[in-house]
Amino acid sequence: MRLFRLFVALPLAFSLSAQPVQVSTAPAPDEVSFRYRIGKVEVDPRLNPNAENLAKLETILAERSANIQRIELRASSSPDGPYAANARVAHERAEWLKQSLSERFPSLPASVWQVEEVPEDWDGVADYLRRSTEPYKNEAAQIVRNASPNRKELLQDLYAGEAWDDLYKYAFPWLRSVKLRIYYSEIGERQEQPVVTPAAPEKIVPEGAYAIYFNRSSSALQQEYAGNAGEIDHIRRAVAAGADSLAIVSYASPEGTEAVNMSFSKRRSATMRDFLSKQTGIPVNMISTLDLGEDWEGFAKAVKATYDGADREEVLRIVQDGTMLPSAKESALKKLDGGRTWQSLIQNQMADLRRVEVLALKAAPKPVVAPQEPVVEEPVIEEAPEEEVVEEAVEEAVEEVEEVVEVEEVVEEQIEEAAEEVEEELEEEPEEEPVVEVPEPEEIKPEVKLEVGEFVKPLFGVSTNLLYDALTAFNVGLEVPVSRHWTIIADAVYNDMPFSGGRKNSLMLGDLGAAYYFNDNGPYMKGWLVSASVGGGKYDLVGAKKGWSGNIYYLTLGGGYSFVLGSSLSPWRLKLAGGIGPIHTAFDLSERNSQGDMVYKMSNTFTWQLPSNLQASIIYLFRTK
Repeated sequence: MRLFRLFVALPLAFSLSAQPVQVSTAPAPDEVSFRYRIGKVEVDPRLNPNAENLAKLETILAERSANIQRIELRASSSPDGPYAANARVAHERAEWLKQSLSERFPSLPASVWQVEEVPEDWDGVADYLRRSTEPYKNEAAQIVRNASPNRKELLQDLYAGEAWDDLYKYAFPWLRSVKLRIYYSEIGERQEQPVVTPAAPEKIVPEGAYAIYFNRSSSALQQEYAGNAGEIDHIRRAVAAGADSLAIVSYASPEGTEAVNMSFSKRRSATMRDFLSKQTGIPVNMISTLDLGEDWEGFAKAVKATYDGADREEVLRIVQDGTMLPSAKESALKKLDGGRTWQSLIQNQMADLRRVEVLALKAAPKPVVAPQEPVVEEPVIEEAPEEEVVEEAVEEAVEEVEEVVEVEEVVEEQIEEAAEEVEEELEEEPEEEPVVEVPEPEEIKPEVKLEVGEFVKPLFGVSTNLLYDALTAFNVGLEVPVSRHWTIIADAVYNDMPFSGGRKNSLMLGDLGAAYYFNDNGPYMKGWLVSASVGGGKYDLVGAKKGWSGNIYYLTLGGGYSFVLGSSLSPWRLKLAGGIGPIHTAFDLSERNSQGDMVYKMSNTFTWQLPSNLQASIIYLFRTK
């Protein structure tokens, strides 16, 4: 549109004036942000996305510093810990970054800086709660909005501390930040149109992160899927090279509800955490996880990079609309082109969103900083110094020593003030032991929140074999899980049905065994299995001419597959299985005489190898919430 206006205005301008064409335009501002460890004020490039944004900021200031009009710097701390400590840390983060950039780029005037310090970023907490799906969401958001002086205590008491623990683990690490917005002055008096190089499409996965991808609606890790094996190998090499902790960020694609997608995100991070702990030897408590659920930002990048449908602009408008809820965006996208656009996006642009990103971290040793002593520079003279020069040098040295002493006194005063605050809190609440949250010098790895509610081990399952049901034989089975893979199985069959003409079918059997399921994650009692059982019973079968009655014993070795009926959280299973083994019986043979009575003929035993078990069983699982 700008070029069109320029071409329209140029002929008119040349016809009215011989002056050079003046075109004024203000480039869009650039945004850069950095994250911080607890209590730290320096930018740590090992924290995502600090390394990428440091390189971006370096490029911006090196190439465009002459056109910078102002830099808005917003430094914030998370609400945990004493307010005074948080205010100090926010201030020092702003000053450290401002001073570092000013020294690195001395051409930046001091007037460009506009600094905002946020000791406790409650707006960030409110934003996190708006996107949360936890049951305490509304109550916690109300506490934050009311801005009560004791809102920390109210949040710590909410849901027996669960709300505060979640905020501490998942929200607060992203609130310890500094955000820069860089504005540029208008560019005037252009003699020719600059050559515009199209920007490369933004990458969904940042530099330094290893991406592991998952199938749609699945949290099962497939090492051979989408290049996962290579990424896992890179992670192993990074650990072998010295990485001693891992950070996992998990995502889901936007199709489906937010709650379901967040559940997939959590299960995927848990799967990767357990797998990488076994593969690399890094303890689970040294692997942190962050579950972000639906990745709309990555979706927008994927659409920009690869989607070329006729409705591309409309798709981008919907995806990037910050005023629409995710459910509203999904509904709007489904209406495009009769649903064909949505299906195309699911198959193509959403494939890379079902992923976890793994960062291999290495704790750097703390630098040993020797205490600085005042350095007195002796003046360089050719002749013996006069007394006045010597006295001035001595006075300067004394002044520098006094400044160091003053700094030490200030530090001591701050320590004493912090100690007094702690003592006052102890005196105010003598009945309960107060928890004083002091920023630690090292990043505290958040404990991983286990989401086992969906796939908790069932108490037991009750089953019926449809094949026996078809023969009108009453049967019931009991299957009790003892671990992720092993279950104990007991089955009973009973039938006592008379027929016309003196015929009868009487059967009473029972068996006991065990089964092994091969699946390592996902719902219990699902997937391929093998089983073994022993059983026995008695029977009385009377036909038109002969009858058999006796005892029977059998051993069965078999296998099969158990399906989940419905969603992955359904308690219903369908097991199709079979087995073979030796069957032994000792029986009496009878024959019907001319009067129609059954007359004993002989006794015998018989052993043979036959399919001893066929199942098409429906199972219902009983489990705790």
